[in-house]
Amino acid sequence: MGPGAQIRLLVERPPRTIEAAQAIAAEHFAFCDESAGQGLRDIPKIMASLVDAQTWTFGGTGPFMPCDASL
Repeated sequence: MGPGAQIRLLVERPPRTIEAAQAIAAEHFAFCDESAGQGLRDIPKIMASLVDAQTWTFGGTGPFMPCDASL
């Protein structure tokens, strides 16, 4: 996949708390240069976007790897 490509996933059991989202956000941050086309580039913002998010959008401008979630 090239620059600007995205994948959207339906998340059956998204994290329900900010604490539960922390580890997931760290993994997303480690693998992607930007989150969900929303410009989320730091773990606290990514964490907040994951809580109760039933759709996660993955992509970015660098190598295609998971990055973050969007509501």
